[in-house]
Amino acid sequence: MDGALQRMKKMTLAVLAGLFFGALSWASAGMVSDRFEPFDTGIGFYFSQAILSIFAIYTGYRSGVVALLIYLVAAHVGLNVYAFVLGNAEHRAWALLGLFTTIPLLFIPLVSGLVGKFIFVIQKKYDGH
Repeated sequence: MDGALQRMKKMTLAVLAGLFFGALSWASAGMVSDRFEPFDTGIGFYFSQAILSIFAIYTGYRSGVVALLIYLVAAHVGLNVYAFVLGNAEHRAWALLGLFTTIPLLFIPLVSGLVGKFIFVIQKKYDGH
């Protein structure tokens, strides 16, 4: 039972962190540039990617690929909900398109999380030797 409870805690953390960091990643674009959307400036894009990637590395390293994928799905929801709720009428009108155009924002965090998992596997393999 402890294993199942531990897994549930990891997945819950992945969902909550994904929602939070997804929204924060979208908000960060406006904090570091004069644009609302991360796509519109290089600094906004890379800053939002860094926010998503930092926790993706941690999740991949500590919790594995399933938790990483759950984190990324939740981040996708978080960034789209943020854009819909705090965006202007144009952002809300394009909400459905936004669900698809924001998928590329998850590629760099996915690779980052997989690197975290790879580091964990290599570390575990050579830790005992």
